[in-house]
Amino acid sequence: SNTKPIIVPSCQAHNQEQSSSDEYLKFILASASESTPSDVLESTVRGLVRHIKNDSKSLNNYGIELKNNEVILDGSAPVNFGSLCIALKKVARGIYYHHSNGKKKLIGSLVVFPIFLGVDPHASPEERERLINIENLTKYEMENYKMFEVLEKYFSYQVIEYDKVSTINMLFYQDKIVSVCHAKA
Repeated sequence: SNTKPIIVPSCQAHNQEQSSSDEYLKFILASASESTPSDVLESTVRGLVRHIKNDSKSLNNYGIELKNNEVILDGSAPVNFGSLCIALKKVARGIYYHHSNGKKKLIGSLVVFPIFLGVDPHASPEERERLINIENLTKYEMENYKMFEVLEKYFSYQVIEYDKVSTINMLFYQDKIVSVCHAKA
């Protein structure tokens, strides 16, 4: 690829020490998308093989179990919302910093909406309606405001500054939508 990745400064706590959540994000996105590029799938599989070889404690996060030196795949992986949110918040903070040419940072709490996961079937009717409204607003924003393509077919984003909220909408692999919101002080 002749594209250049986004590089932002990061302390060790937000870089190497959270790499497991980054790897988990890649796994969830790659396994949930029919349009995942083959090089991403290959990288994801290499990561899973590394976890298996190292008898990683996080194998269950990937729907993998080791029994008597046998690898058992149950065909699905539970969504670890905490790990997913850690990684998506980190991506959103990096995108925001990059988008402002290093002049602004997202400080404080962020709210993550991994829209590509759909609405939890156990959500209350009120929560379901709220999440559907957020999904509709995000799709509207993505259709009507400029998207910045970082890596063709891999990732694009937009940053929208409202009076009270900053929104970072992200599109992974052309079909996985995530919205991250930050309330301004």
